Amino acid sequence: MGLFGRFFGRKSPKLVFLGLDGTPHALLTQLAADGVMPNYARILSQGSASAMESTIPDISCVAWSSWMTGTNPAKHQVFGFTDLKPNSYKLYFPNFQHLKGAPIWTVLGAAGKRCVILNIPGSYPAKPMNGTLISGFVAIDLAKATYPPAHLPFLRKTGYKTDVDARKALEGWDIFFEELHDVLRARREALFYLLKNEDWDLFAAAVTGTDRLQHFLWCAFAHADHPHHQDFLDYYHKVDELIGDLDQAIGAEHPLVVMSDHGFAEIRHEVYLNHWLEQEGYLQWKVPPAERADIQAMDPQSRAFCLDPGRIYIHVKGRHPQGTVAPEDYRALRDEIETKLQDLVDPDHDNAPIIRRIHRKEETYSGPYLQQAPDLVCISHEGYDLKGATRETALFGNKQFTGMHSQRGAHIYVRGREIVKTNPNIIDVMPTLLRLLEVDIPAHVDGQSLIG
Repeated sequence: MGLFGRFFGRKSPKLVFLGLDGTPHALLTQLAADGVMPNYARILSQGSASAMESTIPDISCVAWSSWMTGTNPAKHQVFGFTDLKPNSYKLYFPNFQHLKGAPIWTVLGAAGKRCVILNIPGSYPAKPMNGTLISGFVAIDLAKATYPPAHLPFLRKTGYKTDVDARKALEGWDIFFEELHDVLRARREALFYLLKNEDWDLFAAAVTGTDRLQHFLWCAFAHADHPHHQDFLDYYHKVDELIGDLDQAIGAEHPLVVMSDHGFAEIRHEVYLNHWLEQEGYLQWKVPPAERADIQAMDPQSRAFCLDPGRIYIHVKGRHPQGTVAPEDYRALRDEIETKLQDLVDPDHDNAPIIRRIHRKEETYSGPYLQQAPDLVCISHEGYDLKGATRETALFGNKQFTGMHSQRGAHIYVRGREIVKTNPNIIDVMPTLLRLLEVDIPAHVDGQSLIG
């Protein structure tokens, strides 16, 4: 029995969940097979693992909101990293205050169960709950990210950070790796402190440095001759040490779920869809490129615009304050844009197709917030990172990121149980956790348990 067998010795089930933000199923299985992650290789042999699909779009705040609630965006109301404020063109960053529906810890709290939630993206600001919540990305103020506040002195003493400071990447890769390891160290200290000192039924924690590393240096993994290839592997080896020590603490006989919220791929090009809409005559601007801070610079006569990452909105009268498209013309215009987008190719790579699939909102989402959903969501082929940038004057570009999110290829692992559901999706994880904890799955949940 593990060090914390005093928790697990009770009859009611206990469950540990670990999120590895953005870590692809294929990467984890490869690193496990190659000896970079020996602890996870051992753990994988004790259960069932599968590739999994993420949300549409595959943005972390959307994916983790769906993980929390087991529902699609039209029920939880988070459609992207930024969304439009109602009846305006102003953007806001959705956070936990905007989430509709009950997160898993609220469902469990109503069933009398206690949770520890550490560093889960989209959980800021922390709200009172039955247990402990230390918010994750994007958490601005550690005090507002911590419930109960009694844990603040420990967190501050250890130099705890809610996220990696991405600006370190601009100062040099050695400095960036120091930041990655320092944040992981502090996360580890907080994890084992809470594991030891809190009582809980669900212990859920996430590592987000994996995502940050891959955005900047996916190329270091993809190319073995990259000067930081070994540094990339060394970071994952440290993550594996965390997994191994966590496993030793809880004991191999106890439930463990490991998940990533989306996949990852190497970037060929960023693709600026607002520039494409402008070139096709659907979008006009009131000011020159350098002055376009966001979509508020759009001319009212525009018929469509894009928000990250590939969310197309038809500028419809009645829905947008200065909408110019008559409702009776909506479907024809949407169909026209959809057809043209499917023909986008990359002339630099043998006219490779850019768009893998385009989702219409009514075929993708369902719920009370459907009206807020993008009209089309474009999913690209791997290598093409769709952007809603407003200042770009060309269709393609490349900036500092070398890795991009992928809607396919996320990871799910369940120890001691067989994943029986085909085509797993991230919305299935929340009901799976409830099933493992022997708590009824609420009727409004969209996902289905992955286990029998």
